[in-house]
Amino acid sequence: MTENKNWFITHDAVTSPCFTSLDDLVEQSKDMYSRRANDSLSYLEDMCCFDSPNSNCAIFGSGMGAIVAAIIGTVAHLPPKSVTVIMFTEGYRGSYKLFDNLNKNMGVEVKFIENPTQWALAKESVTTANVLTYIELPNVVLRNIVGEKEVASYCSEENTYVVVDATLATPLKWGERSAKYGPNYMEAHSLSKYASGMDNLFAGCVLCSQEREELFDQILAQREIFGSILNMNCYRTLEMGLLTLEARYEHQSEKASKLETSIIAKSPFVVEGTVRREGCVVMFRVKTKQALEHVFAGMGHLAVSFGGVHTIFDAMGFRLNEQERGRLNLDTLDARISVGMDCKMTDLEKIFAAELPGNGQFEQPECAQ
Repeated sequence: MTENKNWFITHDAVTSPCFTSLDDLVEQSKDMYSRRANDSLSYLEDMCCFDSPNSNCAIFGSGMGAIVAAIIGTVAHLPPKSVTVIMFTEGYRGSYKLFDNLNKNMGVEVKFIENPTQWALAKESVTTANVLTYIELPNVVLRNIVGEKEVASYCSEENTYVVVDATLATPLKWGERSAKYGPNYMEAHSLSKYASGMDNLFAGCVLCSQEREELFDQILAQREIFGSILNMNCYRTLEMGLLTLEARYEHQSEKASKLETSIIAKSPFVVEGTVRREGCVVMFRVKTKQALEHVFAGMGHLAVSFGGVHTIFDAMGFRLNEQERGRLNLDTLDARISVGMDCKMTDLEKIFAAELPGNGQFEQPECAQ
């Protein structure tokens, strides 16, 4: 949280530089008003820590930028060649590629595990002084969900740092999690999705404890090194999104719950027992490629950036190649819907109630290779 009382912080997301003289400018030179250090950006970073006054936040130009900074910053914070990374193979493709590159090209040992039960065994085989565990918050794609019990166990281990990719979630309840898991726990978020809510910007953030100031300094350093800096034209939109985040998320989650239980689970072309929900996103498996095309034609929005105004459809299993489907344990006919503010339940009822040829049969279509 910002402690500099000289900065003029208002509830306006874009404020003017507050230096009143050249002497003032020299005195506060370390807080130079720039793209990467200014009162407006600090105000937005404080907003992300609204439920945790003992936290630090750094905002980046994208969710992936935040993830890279959290990982590279932690590795840079620790002595050279003193850290081993443990990562679950089921996870976001960009993160998986990052760790694969760390392993192959940057001399950082990475151990990939398939489920939480393998973590202790992987930890025992580590020969370095420190361990960095990378996990993702529960979402509808991941089958091997890491629960609160496992996260608490990882964070309690000596010299173990935990970075959680919450990019499909939101900063909501960050304070509860950080208080529960301790100072070696960090989260990276996408602010492009639910936090902004308008589908019109890219942003991300890293949240960590104030007890780890030196680590946080390394995370900030990555923002300058990689240039993942938030576009200043996005400040106002992001402020409005953060101010309305909790109300929007609650509204969209309520609609998603109804969509899950009352509409998709009862559809004649959806495979029974495959429907599941996390927050505003509902995932399911259909029986035929025709069913995928039917849902897409009826919805009209095909995209993967969830949490905004539009209700969107993603034929995830069909668009990913065989290797990615295997890593995520997905079927070619797996799909998901993100419920937006524009969700019209009556339209979705018509789409999923349709009787299609082959509703009782499975079909494995040709798809991305």
